[in-house]
Amino acid sequence: MLTVLFFLSVAIFTVLFAFIFNAFELSLIALFLWVASLLIGVIISILLLFAFVWTVPKVRRKDPLDMTNHRLGLSLMRLLIRGLRLKVDVSGKEHLPPPEEPFILISNHQTVYDILALKVALSDRPLLFIAKKEIFSWPLVGNMTDLLGNVPIERESDRSAAKAILEGIKRYKDGAPVSIFPEGHRTSSNEMLPFRAGAFKLAMKPKAPIIVATLFDFYKTWKGWPFRRNRARIHFHPPIKPSEYEGMTTQALSDEVRATISAQIERFRNT
Repeated sequence: MLTVLFFLSVAIFTVLFAFIFNAFELSLIALFLWVASLLIGVIISILLLFAFVWTVPKVRRKDPLDMTNHRLGLSLMRLLIRGLRLKVDVSGKEHLPPPEEPFILISNHQTVYDILALKVALSDRPLLFIAKKEIFSWPLVGNMTDLLGNVPIERESDRSAAKAILEGIKRYKDGAPVSIFPEGHRTSSNEMLPFRAGAFKLAMKPKAPIIVATLFDFYKTWKGWPFRRNRARIHFHPPIKPSEYEGMTTQALSDEVRATISAQIERFRNT
């Protein structure tokens, strides 16, 4: 909806300023005035979009399970994905539990756009992320990130990590699916960093089902932009039930999940 409203706003302001400039003659000057009207329309629409993003967290109550908040955030994310000219192919959604059943989502991490794509792919549920603390202080983005109930973490602080895991478990027990990136950093490639086994405590302590997602080619998002539309992929694997990892160490579970993602990346490379 926000995407439609944005382009409608651009069209309305473009025509409005074309009327103001009287740019309806067949001449180079008229063409220049139409281009100027379009640029003004885009600028005004972007300013209105910024005002929307700034206002929503001020007037909405923070509630991780409030789907109205999530739908507002999703409308902005869809617009950003469209603006990035990113086509995301999603497979394996048949492995997901019903929307009312929470789970822990674990995936590899290539770019900041991973979060947008995962959020849109799972738009029927209030998916939350354990995300680096710096994002919460970014202008505009930080307020929306906090409004949706995401959990901040200082990656190099063991105390902050433990606190984030406990807060994530609380969010899960309240009924929200929670996602974590066990690599701890973006890779900007289809290669993976070592997994931090402690991230799996998010699932193992509350005995939660785990959904593993493999992300592929998201690091190419800006390649050739805006003239080229890039394709990225997400695959959701069958759930890992608590009974399947009972008795395993966090390291063993970490190794198993990493191997699953690595194998899917190779399948993507070969197709």
